[in-house]
Amino acid sequence: MGACIVMVNLLWAVHVPLLMGAPGYFPLSLAVALGMHWIVYSWVIQHNVGITHALLRTALVLAAWLAFPQQQISAVAVAVVIAYSISIAQMQSRQVSGG
Repeated sequence: MGACIVMVNLLWAVHVPLLMGAPGYFPLSLAVALGMHWIVYSWVIQHNVGITHALLRTALVLAAWLAFPQQQISAVAVAVVIAYSISIAQMQSRQVSGG
């Protein structure tokens, strides 16, 4: 999991140039990239919550970014909050096997 977090953070090499050259794309790239580690989280806990989160987050963030061009930062933030809300509900309701 730690290696995955390092991998995701290496994408700052993409985020910073976007912020400097095309700042409108920055919220999109950041929101998608920072959700990528959830796929590994799914593998670690052997549950689909992470895959669901990553896919839903990416779709919601892109939809929000496209649908609200004048409020992209706020729209992307709301999309991330929605994805987290669903993921938290999934994690709270999942069965954890003892071992």
